[in-house]
Amino acid sequence: MEKKCGCPADQTLTAEGKCACPSKDQVPTIAEKCEPKDSKKGRSLTFEEMEMAKKIFGDKIDYRKIKIVTGKDIGWWGKMWLAINPGADACRSDHTIYFPNYNPDEPWDRAVFMHEMTHVYQADTWNGVFNTVAFWVKTWTERNGEYVLIEGKPFNDYNFEQQAMIVWDYYYGHHFTNGKPLTADEKRIIKDTLDKVLK
Repeated sequence: MEKKCGCPADQTLTAEGKCACPSKDQVPTIAEKCEPKDSKKGRSLTFEEMEMAKKIFGDKIDYRKIKIVTGKDIGWWGKMWLAINPGADACRSDHTIYFPNYNPDEPWDRAVFMHEMTHVYQADTWNGVFNTVAFWVKTWTERNGEYVLIEGKPFNDYNFEQQAMIVWDYYYGHHFTNGKPLTADEKRIIKDTLDKVLK
C-alpha cells in the first residue's frame, strides 16, 4: 500500500505523530489499513496493542494472525465461547479474542487483553495440546487461576489459567483475586519468572 507522510494511503498523520483513520469508527491496524473498531469478523491488532503485548511476549507470538472481535454482535461463535466461560469479560478461540465491551483506553480492559494474549501465547507454544486438553480441563474441572507466587518456580509449572492471571496481575499491578496492589518484591519475582520463559 502506498504511504503518505509515513502512513498508509487511507490514513492521515496526527499532530501527535500517529496515523489516524478518516472515520472514528475505524482504527489503524498492523495490517496497514483502517479496519472497523467493532466487527463480528474481527479486526487486526492496532500498533499500540501489538507493542503492549510485545513488552511481555516479545516475538513469541505471530501477531498478524490475531483478530479481535468487539461490539454488540460478536457472532454465534463468540457468544458460544463466552457462554462456556460465565462471568468472563473476554475469551479466546485459536487466534481470535472475543471481547464485546473492549475499551483499549481502560486499564482493566488492557489487563484482560493481556490475559487473553497469554492464552494465545499458550496456543502457539503448546499447539494442538492446548486447544484440546485445556478446553476439557477448563470445562470439566475447577477453573482456578489463583496461584501462590514462588520465587524460582518456572512459569510453565503454573497451570494455564494461573499463567494468564500472573500476566494479568503483573500488567494491572494488582492481584485479581483480592484487589491488593502487587508489592515491589512480587513485581520483581513475576518479571524474573516471565523473563526466563518469554524473552
